[in-house]
Amino acid sequence: MKKKLFDTDKYIKESFEEEEKTIRLSREFKSGLVSEMKASHKEAQRPVSRFRRFMNREIEIPLIPLVAASVLFIGINLIQINYQPRPEGRLIDVGGAQIWIPAGAEEGGYEN
Repeated sequence: MKKKLFDTDKYIKESFEEEEKTIRLSREFKSGLVSEMKASHKEAQRPVSRFRRFMNREIEIPLIPLVAASVLFIGINLIQINYQPRPEGRLIDVGGAQIWIPAGAEEGGYEN
């Protein structure tokens, strides 16, 4: 089996080499190709070209982690979670100010 596969590969390689020998390029085509390569290389080095290449790059973001992160972010921002309970006391509005009076301060247990 390996011998047949090897023979097939050898046959394909030989046929490509034979076809390759018959291909000829004119000097005008070669010089035009070289000058185009140089021009395109200079164009590729410009910052605008680099920016365009960056913007045309395909971005792949997995959908499931994106949806999970979005739901988590929205859930945390919409649901108010109190990790620390509010201490007992009263909030008094005096003019434009608010004063917090803790519980126990009214009975004289709070001294400051």
